[in-house]
Amino acid sequence: MNIRQNRLLLLFVVWGIALPLSMALHRQAVAAANPLVGDWVGGYEIDGKWTFVEAQFEAEGDRVIGSLDYRFDMTTGNFISAFTQTADGQISFVAEKDGKQLAFAGYLQDKAFAGTVVAGDSNGPFMLRRVYDLDLATYKSYIGNYQAEDRAHDSDTILLNSAQDFRWFGYFDTAAQRDVRIYPLSATHFFSELGDEISIAVDKDGRGQALLWRTQAGQESMIPRSSPYKEEEVRYPFGDIMLAGTLLLPPTPGPHPAVVFMHGTSPQNRDYARRWAHYFVDRGIAALVYDKAGAFDSAHPTIPSFWHNSVHNLANAAVAGVHYLQGRPEIHPQQVGVWTFSNSSWAGPVAAAGSKDVAFLIGTATSGVAQRQADVFQDDLNNISYYDYPSWAANTAFEYLRFTREFSRFARDWALPIPAPMRDYYGQDFDPLTAWVKVTQPVLVINGQYDTVVDPVDAVARIAQTLQQNGHNDHTLVVYPEADHGLQRTQTGLRTESRGGRDRVLAPGFTDLMTDWVLARFDGKQITPQQAQTVQSPVPVKLSGHFAPGGRYELLPWYGRPMWQLTLFLLFIVVFGVTTIGLPILALIHHLRHLPMPSMPMRLQNRLCWLASLFALFVLVGLVWTWVQIVHMQIGGSWGLAPWLSLLPVLSVITSVLLGIVLWLSWIHRAAASRVWLKRMGIVLFNLTSLLFVWYLGYWHLLIG
Repeated sequence: MNIRQNRLLLLFVVWGIALPLSMALHRQAVAAANPLVGDWVGGYEIDGKWTFVEAQFEAEGDRVIGSLDYRFDMTTGNFISAFTQTADGQISFVAEKDGKQLAFAGYLQDKAFAGTVVAGDSNGPFMLRRVYDLDLATYKSYIGNYQAEDRAHDSDTILLNSAQDFRWFGYFDTAAQRDVRIYPLSATHFFSELGDEISIAVDKDGRGQALLWRTQAGQESMIPRSSPYKEEEVRYPFGDIMLAGTLLLPPTPGPHPAVVFMHGTSPQNRDYARRWAHYFVDRGIAALVYDKAGAFDSAHPTIPSFWHNSVHNLANAAVAGVHYLQGRPEIHPQQVGVWTFSNSSWAGPVAAAGSKDVAFLIGTATSGVAQRQADVFQDDLNNISYYDYPSWAANTAFEYLRFTREFSRFARDWALPIPAPMRDYYGQDFDPLTAWVKVTQPVLVINGQYDTVVDPVDAVARIAQTLQQNGHNDHTLVVYPEADHGLQRTQTGLRTESRGGRDRVLAPGFTDLMTDWVLARFDGKQITPQQAQTVQSPVPVKLSGHFAPGGRYELLPWYGRPMWQLTLFLLFIVVFGVTTIGLPILALIHHLRHLPMPSMPMRLQNRLCWLASLFALFVLVGLVWTWVQIVHMQIGGSWGLAPWLSLLPVLSVITSVLLGIVLWLSWIHRAAASRVWLKRMGIVLFNLTSLLFVWYLGYWHLLIG
């Protein structure tokens, strides 16, 4: 390599580094120049109604863009005009929400943006506060129970908590049974989605000692850190690791019945379960909450992450908690049960069936089918049905969701180097009924009527049928009216409610139902056997045909399985790719060597083959891009269908027509086809591939929607 080439290479490397660096610096400069860039929370008041809002401002080139998110109705107000700033510093912009314009104009002052908002003929004040980037370790020292000394705050206990895996903070009001999200404005000052402001008084070690509360109406109160029950940080063995948890003990003398609280999905820590545990301990039932194996304080090299927990691994972790409690003098060793929620409903019956030390089983948001089916059910209702897309796109998304669940099994069977989350989380094959049939302990199952994550009625029907066929004599199965997946109040269960930031309040009587059920059988002194085969529901309890063989959520047919689908996709890429590249090369060779040109019918057939192959490749690219957007939707992003993808069905029909013409020409000119064996085989292969491709387009709903 000569000096000139070395210089060019060096210049290319420097340019490759400098360009993205300069773009990043430019974005930072724009952000620094505009102090609005960042996350904000607050609200505005129009006609006496205060509305909570989240705002996100970010730099795009030389301008600032953003959106307003309304958590309480799960809508977004999009900016329809750029920011403008007057000489005196007034900043204004216009947002659109539900077809109406909101015009904001205000000033920045001390990490606040305040002014006036105009909506039609009405106006009112608004104020946004900048969200502080709070360290999770700092917030962890605030987590705990805070009890009001008077009724000014109208609450028994405030449970300050967090969802560390999602990086959000909140509290649970035990009197109102309400879950509320809070946003840090500084290291010790927070703003709630109800409009309240909360300051945390800390000791010299940074541990929270009291909540200084100011409601939106201006009422002030101090809520000191205090717990109505005993709390003890504990560790206990589970295989090669030590699980970390918190034992909550009633203040009354023991021995007490006890419950081990299992987790939902994701790497959850013990904080989330404390809200449920509170009501048990308040009734004299001890509770053990713990960090899931492989996560947070239960992390260990043998379990690299929570993704590596199998159903049986999660069940054994719960049984380890039962055994630990049996050794505690405050606990009655024969009155320790297991409580499950959502994802752990597959592991709970495994724990009960595998260990008679589990005295009872409580299941909430419980599924009665394999997780791969429940996942497709969930995505079908919460994602596919939520977005208003063409029927072909919705049906394509549904087939792809089914395919991803089957692909995990394929990846495991063939030992493909797929990351653990994709390989193990999707497509769980375990049928929970195989464990329920072995459960002999008392059972309480509570599902919300409008659960859109698991099918609540079908699950109760399946579990009831399984238990009754097995002669089980103490089970209470409830479909709780007007409740969602988290057993919170809802009117529809639609995504706008269940995933929005609405007033998240537990369904009335839900916690009493659980604690009354336990105490009727286990009071810490004696065990009172019950004869109950109860099924309660506001709607008829019956099996869903969607999970039956051939149903919407059942296993894919053989032609939908990954091996067949991947083989076909590779065949299409090779055949149509070789045709698209090869035919022009063959034509060029004929021209350069002055070889005899094919007959006119053959030239027409070749040109149509080339055009159809090119279109087929475009269709495959469009289908893959649709899949990519579906994955984006699955991981929590919004699914905006690219405009050019709306042409995919039309392009698919055109491609099918072209391939049909090629097949027809091949048939009528078969006698004049090339006598060269290789060419004849190529024509046969192309024709067979064309037939399969047309079927493939139909399978993915690109022809008939």
